[in-house]
Amino acid sequence: MRANAVRAILLLAALWAMAHAASGIVAAEPDSPLSLVPQWFHVISKPGEQAVVIIESENTGAAPIEFSVDFVETPPGWNVEFKGNPTSYEIRGISLVKEEERNLTLEINIPEDAEPGDYRITLRASSDDGFETTLSITTTVVPPTAIEPKGPGAVELEEPRYTSLTGPNDGEFAFNVVIRNRTLDPVNLDLGSIAPPEWTVSSRPAFAEGRRITSVSITPGGGETVTVDVEPPAGALPGRYEVQFLVNGPNTALTTPLEVVLTGRNELSVNAPAGRLNARAAAGRRTPITILVTNSGTIPLTAVSLISQAPSGWEVAFEPPVVDTVEAGVTQEVIAQLEPPGNAVPGEYGVSIVALSGAAGDRMELVVTVTQSTVWRWVGAALVVLVLGGLTSLFIRLGKR
Repeated sequence: MRANAVRAILLLAALWAMAHAASGIVAAEPDSPLSLVPQWFHVISKPGEQAVVIIESENTGAAPIEFSVDFVETPPGWNVEFKGNPTSYEIRGISLVKEEERNLTLEINIPEDAEPGDYRITLRASSDDGFETTLSITTTVVPPTAIEPKGPGAVELEEPRYTSLTGPNDGEFAFNVVIRNRTLDPVNLDLGSIAPPEWTVSSRPAFAEGRRITSVSITPGGGETVTVDVEPPAGALPGRYEVQFLVNGPNTALTTPLEVVLTGRNELSVNAPAGRLNARAAAGRRTPITILVTNSGTIPLTAVSLISQAPSGWEVAFEPPVVDTVEAGVTQEVIAQLEPPGNAVPGEYGVSIVALSGAAGDRMELVVTVTQSTVWRWVGAALVVLVLGGLTSLFIRLGKR
């Protein structure tokens, strides 16, 4: 009876294993510490164009990782490259430290003779430890718009999605402009600009930081996205400024207006007259110190508050504690009343004074030399007088004897 029971249990275990093997259930593999997430996984483009997909990579593990990269699936005849961002180097390996994140670029160059339809690109990243991660991007090729010669100068300059950008003087102002060649011939175009004095305008390929271009070549029926970086001078006043982006070539003269709205530059500094960062104060007595608060930005600063960091037992008060408004280019005097404790040991002490107004702020370090309190000087003098008086009286008494 016991032998039959054992045989029944073994038979049930075998049937269970066979059933799970038939259903395709296998032991779970460890999750890969590399995460690859495309910002978009389905793009639509035309023959002869380039589609660019930004891929966000992250090491979700607890140790540095290294992965090799290869393409599992690409459409025949397509030029597909996996590059770093913002570099233009093609890469075949990824190295990430713990919790590091990095953007990568997948460039999909669609042949001019590509037929309309859906095409799949599969990227694989694998490590020697057996980890593997794959992702797929679908590219839909649509029929190109019939290109008809429009005569000389048939090049189009598309207006950027955002024609006006707002920010402070040190902000980033980047406009993406698309140039399309609607002719049947390749064109070489020069890029230029008209900007206010002392403003800097430069062009670069889209998604390529650090590179600068002054011209571009576009194939027949093709297009090129150019990023126009606009940099205002530090001293530019708040207001609206217009920059003209120019495209010139044979029988071509195109322009598009770009607008930058400056909100101004917040900059605050705190200092002492003549830059003297030292002072003298008597223990137990208030000593006034003049502090200069300067608005070195281009817009008014409001509610400028002053705070201090001083040794324990010190008292620091500001008159006034808050400056309502400091106009651009104006310096405001504030009196800091320093009072070391009466038992402070003579010597040098550090006092930090901070001025804040919104996002603007500055800090100064003041060296204060503490001298002995005058009260103790008088007490000491009185003690000396008393001692001398006592000695004198003693000498007189002894002389009479």
